Amino acid sequence: MKPLRAAAAYAILLTVTATTAWGQYGLYGAPQPIDLSRLDPQPGMPWGSQIASSSPLPSPTGTGVAPPSSPVWGAPLPPTGPGPGDMVRPVGESQGVAPPEVPQADQPASPTLVDQMLQESAPSGHACGPVPLPGYAFGGAAARCDPAVWYAYGSGLAMGRNGANRLWTTYETNAPENQLMNTQDIGMPWHGGWEVGLGRLLGCGTWALEASYWGLASVDGSTSSRSVFSGPVSTPLIVSNIQFGTDPGDPGTIIYGTDLFDNAAVHLLRRRNEVHNIEINLIRNRLFGGYRGLGCNWSMGIRFFRFEEALTFTSLAGDYDWDDDGGAWYAVLNDRVQNNLLGFQLGCDVNWDLGRRVVVYMTPSVGIYGNQINHDFQLYRGDGVVAVPDPDSGVTDTYPVSNSETALSFLTQVDVGLNWAFDDAWEALIGYRVVFVTGVALADHQIPTYVVDIPEIADIDMNGDLVYHGAYVGVVCRF
Repeated sequence: MKPLRAAAAYAILLTVTATTAWGQYGLYGAPQPIDLSRLDPQPGMPWGSQIASSSPLPSPTGTGVAPPSSPVWGAPLPPTGPGPGDMVRPVGESQGVAPPEVPQADQPASPTLVDQMLQESAPSGHACGPVPLPGYAFGGAAARCDPAVWYAYGSGLAMGRNGANRLWTTYETNAPENQLMNTQDIGMPWHGGWEVGLGRLLGCGTWALEASYWGLASVDGSTSSRSVFSGPVSTPLIVSNIQFGTDPGDPGTIIYGTDLFDNAAVHLLRRRNEVHNIEINLIRNRLFGGYRGLGCNWSMGIRFFRFEEALTFTSLAGDYDWDDDGGAWYAVLNDRVQNNLLGFQLGCDVNWDLGRRVVVYMTPSVGIYGNQINHDFQLYRGDGVVAVPDPDSGVTDTYPVSNSETALSFLTQVDVGLNWAFDDAWEALIGYRVVFVTGVALADHQIPTYVVDIPEIADIDMNGDLVYHGAYVGVVCRF
């Protein structure tokens, strides 16, 4: 019995010793220094779960437990857990290797209001891609994701304008009741222009930023009236208190306004108009509606609109030619105004998809503007001699008369047209445009009946209305 009890005691002691060693050192014994340069972690395996070695690790001292064969280079070790009563150690610490620091990912900053707007996704059921723009097409590829985020367009314009209040300039000398010519008799045919624009889609096409320009080329219109029936022509404008220097052939004789404008051989009227328009708009696409049926977009932005007009009234004295005495026998009354509107506008685009990639649209916009008006009034002879008021008139001011004033103006523009997306990247458009402006200065309104009244000329009349209307045809390209 003694040998059996001794053997049992020895077995219990051996078991306790082995269990303690297992919990303290693990299967591979006491910690040993590791050559970190030989670690070869496999993709997807955490640091400390792999080890490389070229020789067996020593057995735990006094445990009598032989280590297993050396692990294959790069092969994962069998899982080991903590023994009873041991603290849980980070992976790798039980081998004496401090775990490497794990880089912490930068936390994203809270998005700003602008970021949220630009990152706003397309409405449910629609992916990124071409979207309906104010006045332009939905695009045939609107339901698929498209890398085209830029678009450009160009159009040709043909437009005409309304007339100002008429100003009579000519009557038959021998029959004053026979009025012959006024400023509305000037032939002003429709004149051409062009329009170009460039835009960038934002926020998956939900927003767009667009810059555009359209303008009408400078166009002249003129008319003339020579002797009617048997007599010469005169003007209802009062020009008797105006002097135009002296007679080149008789320096002692003063030439008055009546010598040049009344009993004249020819009266000539000429008008010149010029228009320029620049806009920068932020567009919100698909405010409501989708890619089929009724839809609406809105826009807001700034606009600069310039309208320039020059009106010229020329009179050639009777019995003279244009080049006699270097042009001393004809007089020129030239009135020029320039309206510069700058302000804020709001607009929308109401559109209806007719199918087959054809969209009909109407795009009204309205804005409030500050109008900087520049006015210049000149009165001179053909040889360059500038007119002066007659000293007996009591007027001390002189020509030319120049002045500037600021007015409050309103501008409304409406485009109505059709858009056909004949290709994923190309669209054709045709439409009609009306531009209505209030609070503008027109050249016809700046010429007083009493032409020597220079203070009245300097007081700019800026209550005129201007209407331009006409057609346009163009193309849109997305890229």
